[in-house]
Amino acid sequence: MEALLILVVILVTAVLLLLPKINREKEDGPQLVILEPLDQLISQWRPVRIIGDKHLYHRLLGRLKLAEHGHEFLRHLCSGSSYRSIEEGDLIYSAEIGPLVWRLDFSSAKNIESIIVGTPQLTSPYLSKEALSQLEPITAHLPKAYEGHYLPIVVARRFFHRRLIDGPTAEPVNYQLVSVVFLEPDWLSNAWPSGQEVRLATAAPPEWAEAVWQKFTSYPETAVDTRALAHLEMSELDNRLIQAKIIASLDKRTRHYLAKLLQASVSGNRRAF
Repeated sequence: MEALLILVVILVTAVLLLLPKINREKEDGPQLVILEPLDQLISQWRPVRIIGDKHLYHRLLGRLKLAEHGHEFLRHLCSGSSYRSIEEGDLIYSAEIGPLVWRLDFSSAKNIESIIVGTPQLTSPYLSKEALSQLEPITAHLPKAYEGHYLPIVVARRFFHRRLIDGPTAEPVNYQLVSVVFLEPDWLSNAWPSGQEVRLATAAPPEWAEAVWQKFTSYPETAVDTRALAHLEMSELDNRLIQAKIIASLDKRTRHYLAKLLQASVSGNRRAF
């Protein structure tokens, strides 16, 4: 009897743990608005293999600065929870393939995960037909009042067979859309010293700002390393954009929850609050 009770408890626990994953897998297409810096989007993908340190893996929780070039860009991008910078021998390569367009290649034993980051106009030639069809309504149907007050940045990725030896391979042209993030144009041009907060803007109407903020701050923290949790604080609010400061990493459940809130705020769904 006691063994049967233990088995039931184990089964119930397993079901409860799988429910959030099942719900996430039901979602199709990219998120319309995600309040998180680009390095957080990358952090949920396969980690980087560090050469010469056995199989030491680091989550990609580093600082991202698109205004910088080459190694400085990678140094800010890749770090662990202790903000470790990349070192010589890491299997990471990048190529600036145009203004505000970056490609990052993450090499494993069998394949390469390639990521491109940039404006819609400049990333479009590298996107698949499906990705282009997903991107068009996202960028076309936003209010005209936001023009000049935000910059949409596309994040796309693809996998291909490992051919990376001494540098980046030729550009494939079938990247899949992951997300569109809206940044303030000033953020791309201003200096970003190490440790400074990331300023992002979302397209959520200002009248929903307080509701979104209260809902997010009331959401219970999950049991993960506190160094990998995000600490948000509301910044100044103008008539068009919600501005926020994101200092560390959002855990997946919180990120998923906040994205849903912001989607609801954009669509005007008051019942979401």
